[in-house]
Amino acid sequence: KVNEYPMLRSFKAIGTGGDAFAAAMAVAAAGALARAPLAEEQIVCRPSRGGKYVAVTLGPLRIESPEELKSVYAAMKEDDRLRYFL
Repeated sequence: KVNEYPMLRSFKAIGTGGDAFAAAMAVAAAGALARAPLAEEQIVCRPSRGGKYVAVTLGPLRIESPEELKSVYAAMKEDDRLRYFL
């Protein structure tokens, strides 16, 4: 299925660094979209069982175009603590 824009989309990032990593992912997404900081309810964190990693879910965020979608992923990838993203 081809994406239709505009759309609401959530992003998941898994990395190290706890709350600082979560905050960095939120800033990266908002910056990539040139929007105000994300609301607290748009940021959900879940630490791994061993505590080494944190899964951060951002969203839902309104994405207007494929370029915006790519820019969010590119901004998230700039953080060296990122291990995986969906």
